Amino acid sequence: MSDNFEIKYNPETGEWVTPVKEEAAESVKESVEAATAEVEKATEAVAAEAVKASETVAEVASATEEAPVKSDAEVQQIIQQAEATTSPYFDHMNAQEEAPAQEKKGRVKAAKQKKQKAPKEPKEKKRMGFLGKAVAAVFLAAIFGGVAGGTFYGVCRYTGVFDQKPVVIDASESKTSTTTGSNPSEVHEMPPEMAEKLGLPSDLTIWYDDGNETRLVNSGNIQVISSDISEMVEQVIPAMVTIVNTGKEAYDFWYGSYTPQSSGTGVIIGENETELLIVTNNHVAKDAVKLEITFVDETTATAVVKGKDADMDLAVLAVPLESLSEETRNAIVVAQLGDSDSLKLGQPAVVIGNALGIGISVTDGIISGLNREMTTEDGKTGTFIQTDAAVNHGNSGGALLNIKGEVIGIVSNKIDGESVEAMGYAIPISVASPIINDLMNRVTRKDVVAAEEQGYLGVQLQTITDEARSYYGMPEGAYVYNVFEGSGAYEAGIRKGDVITKLEGTTIYSNSSAREILQYYRQGEEVTVKYSRMENGEYVSHEVTVVLGGAQQTK
Repeated sequence: MSDNFEIKYNPETGEWVTPVKEEAAESVKESVEAATAEVEKATEAVAAEAVKASETVAEVASATEEAPVKSDAEVQQIIQQAEATTSPYFDHMNAQEEAPAQEKKGRVKAAKQKKQKAPKEPKEKKRMGFLGKAVAAVFLAAIFGGVAGGTFYGVCRYTGVFDQKPVVIDASESKTSTTTGSNPSEVHEMPPEMAEKLGLPSDLTIWYDDGNETRLVNSGNIQVISSDISEMVEQVIPAMVTIVNTGKEAYDFWYGSYTPQSSGTGVIIGENETELLIVTNNHVAKDAVKLEITFVDETTATAVVKGKDADMDLAVLAVPLESLSEETRNAIVVAQLGDSDSLKLGQPAVVIGNALGIGISVTDGIISGLNREMTTEDGKTGTFIQTDAAVNHGNSGGALLNIKGEVIGIVSNKIDGESVEAMGYAIPISVASPIINDLMNRVTRKDVVAAEEQGYLGVQLQTITDEARSYYGMPEGAYVYNVFEGSGAYEAGIRKGDVITKLEGTTIYSNSSAREILQYYRQGEEVTVKYSRMENGEYVSHEVTVVLGGAQQTK
C-alpha cells in the first residue's frame, strides 16, 4: 500500500469516502491534453531543425558535384613537380608521398566510374539516413516523455499526492501520531474487516489516524520523527524549575565575609496533600541555608530538603502547597517519567535546564552512550547515560527527555576540558526511580529540634581518610571508635570497629555529618542506619533500625 493513498473519514455518516472517480478521470484527461499540446510544440520545433539540417546536407552535396575532377595527365604533372623539388636528404619522403599519389589516382578514377553508375548521390543518402534516424529518435522520445509525464501528473492528482500533508508518526514505540499544525491525535490499528471493505492488503498491519484529516499509515518498521520539538517542549517546560542555593556565610582572606550562591535545575515529579515535590541533584541542594525555587510563571517559593542520597547524587525537595498561588498551581505540571532501560543508541534526546543560571534553555541531540561508568567530582562512581545535547553548569538536576517528552534521565554532571566536547551525562531514570520514590515518602524535616529534645545514636565517630580507606579496604563512611552501652546504637547491635555508611539514606563521614541529619529528629524516633563490619577478612553490609536516645546516653 502506498503511504500517499488517502481515504477521508466522514464523522457524521461514519463512512470512509474515496475521491469521485469522474472528477479524477477529468483531471487525468486535462493533464494528458496539456502534456500532448506541449509534445506537439516540441515536435514542430524538431521538424524545423530537421529541414534546416537537410538543406545544409544538400548544399554540401551540390558543392561536391561541381568540384572539377583532374585528368590523369594533370595528376602526373603534379607528381613530377613534387619529385623535382624534393631534396636528396629527404628521400624517405618520396616513398611516403608516392603511395598516396597512386592511391589518389585510383580514387579519382573510381569516382568517375561511380558517378556514371550511381547518379542518386549515395553520400547524401547516407548522411540523410543517419539524420533521419536521429530525428525519429528525438520525436519518439518527446512523445513518450510527454505521455508519461501527463500520465504521472494525472495519477498523482487522482491519488491525492499533491494534496498530501505531512504526518509525523513514531510507529515503533507508540500509537500516537502528530499531524503538523494540529493537536496530537490517536492512531488505531485497522480491523481486518475495515481493510477488506476498503480493498487494502490483508497481510499488512495498518494504522489509521483519527485526527483532523484521517489517513492511512503503514507502520511497518519505519519511524519518522519531526525535527520540530517546540510542541513537546511547551508541554514539558511547566514541569521545570530553577533553583538558587544560598549557603552559609563564609570568610575569604582577600574579600572578607561573603554568602556563596549556586544555581541548578529541578523537575516537578509529584505532590502529596501538603507538598509539591521536586527532584534534583544532591550537590545542587548541598549545604543550603535557603533554597529558592522559580516556577514557569516567574513566581518563587522556598523549598526544604525532604530526602537525599549522596551516593546517587539525588535529592527530593518539598515546597508547601500553601505557599503557592492558585495561578501558579494551574501553570505548573508534573513531569512524565519514561523508561531508560529501553533506550537505543542514536535515539533523539533533549536536555532542559537552567544553563549557566540565566534561565531555562533547551538543547537537543541523540543518545550517544549507555551504561557509561563515570566518576563524579566528589569521587563517586556511577553508571550514566551519555548524550551530545549541550550540558552546561546550571543544567545539573535538569531533565534528559525522549522525543515524547518523557524524563529518561536526571542530568548530573559534565566532563569539562578543552579536548572534550558534546559529552553530557544523566542518571538513568529507571535506576533513579526507586530511590526517588523512597525520598518522596519520607517525613519532611524542616524545623530544627531544640537541643534538649534532640535524639542521639549513642556513638562516637571518626572520619576515615582516603589513605586509610585504600590501605585497609574500608568502605566509605564514618568509623565507630566508641559505642555507649545502653544507647540506641548499642541495643541495635552496632559495635566498635564498625563503619557506619548511611543514616536515613545519606552517607555520613563524621560525628558532625551525623549531627547535621539528627538535628531534625527527636528522642524516641526511629532512624535507619547502614553499617559494615569486618567478617572473614572482608567488610559485610548490615542495616538496622535505631531508636534515638537522649544526650545522657552519650556520656
